[in-house]
Amino acid sequence: MLAYIDEIRAAMELLRDEEIEAGVTMLSSARQAGHTVYIFGNGGSAATASHLAVDLARNAGGDRARPLRVLSLTDNAAWLTAAANDDGYENCFADQLHRLIRPGDLVIGISASGNSENVLRAFDVAQAARARRLALVGFDGGRLASLATARISVDSHDYGVVESVHVAVCHVLVRMLRKLADEEETLLAVGEAPAEDILCAGLRGETRLQDAVGSKRTIAPEF
Repeated sequence: MLAYIDEIRAAMELLRDEEIEAGVTMLSSARQAGHTVYIFGNGGSAATASHLAVDLARNAGGDRARPLRVLSLTDNAAWLTAAANDDGYENCFADQLHRLIRPGDLVIGISASGNSENVLRAFDVAQAARARRLALVGFDGGRLASLATARISVDSHDYGVVESVHVAVCHVLVRMLRKLADEEETLLAVGEAPAEDILCAGLRGETRLQDAVGSKRTIAPEF
């Protein structure tokens, strides 16, 4: 058991700050613009998708921050199984996105190998719709990494380690997004900047926040 914990710790230490910051920027931009975030994966990654969706919806904003529109495509069993039965399991997420997604929306695909066919096809739909794409991957990133606008990679070839670190990454994303929302609310409360300037700050890459361990960082502009 201790060896497994050591593997998780080692993988956590290899996470790239700039990848996580890019993910926070994409989520912040989606919230500020009123875009919808769609999250999906298979097996343990499906559970992580559901977990991340509820955390983003309930825990990532302050009292005055604009709510984040977020939906896990793994949660509607009727739609998921209807699409899989009629069009094949490889299309179960693409079918949902095809009917829901709009330009500027954000999709988050979670796949340890980066090669899950149904996640890849969903990214194809998102790319065609001019939506942004964040991949949470492990191993060498697989084909999913090449389809993504940005990725957060876990340097491990062990499914359990990758899935465990993905959950931790999701908590970091939520915590950093919440800190950004709290800082925006503080600036609004003291009247340091007009509300519209603060809401657009993340899009311009000018908003500073504290990361999960408390050090100051500047969120890079969206790309």
